[in-house]
Amino acid sequence: MSNIPSLDLNDFLSNDKKRKDDFVKSVGKAYQEIGFLSLKNHFLSKDNVENLYNQIKHFFDMSSEVKSKYEFDGFKGQRGYTSFGKEHAKGKKEGDLKEFWHFGQYLSSSDKLNFNYPDNPYVNEIPEFNSSGEITYKALEKTDNILDIELERALELIAKPTQRGNATLKSFGEHPTDKKNITAHDGKYGPYVKCGKINASLLGDQTIDSLTLEDAVKLIDDRKQKIGLKKKKK
Repeated sequence: MSNIPSLDLNDFLSNDKKRKDDFVKSVGKAYQEIGFLSLKNHFLSKDNVENLYNQIKHFFDMSSEVKSKYEFDGFKGQRGYTSFGKEHAKGKKEGDLKEFWHFGQYLSSSDKLNFNYPDNPYVNEIPEFNSSGEITYKALEKTDNILDIELERALELIAKPTQRGNATLKSFGEHPTDKKNITAHDGKYGPYVKCGKINASLLGDQTIDSLTLEDAVKLIDDRKQKIGLKKKKK
């Protein structure tokens, strides 16, 4: 495990060209030589992970009769629940002794028509189950979109000057302790909030329009903690 590369997504998202170049080269090398890597400071927060685990535990603790309501013919395990023994290892006749749930991609109405993807089943017994899954999927998808950029394209993006991110799209007011105005912007890698010199990306299904001052303050404070800045005393 010590040979698995550990990368920091903040290197790629930084304004330091060398850090970006090194990150892209390390990703390419890891995929070529090992096939996977360890990534920190991705878009999935610790709270998201803990909540997802809790929701999943609630689902699998339900009876087989209830869980079977969410198993559908024709989906081939790509949406919803798959019960024990349905999957097989390659070359084996015996079914795997596992059950699982699959969250699929979340699409707009027009994309659903174009690609004919089925909806993710809604679990009525657990109100937060689907929202937790959607937040997780979109956060991982956002991270994957960065890692999935081809090396030449990534280097091209790195070398190209940023033409977005300067315009203020929304102003939230002052940070309660920093006393600096918090603003929202649309950057090269997605929407973010800014307070002084601190920038923090929006998480999961957050949007600039739906973000409140309280949400923006939490994003800024969490970001400060990650980079080691302490909150000012009142």
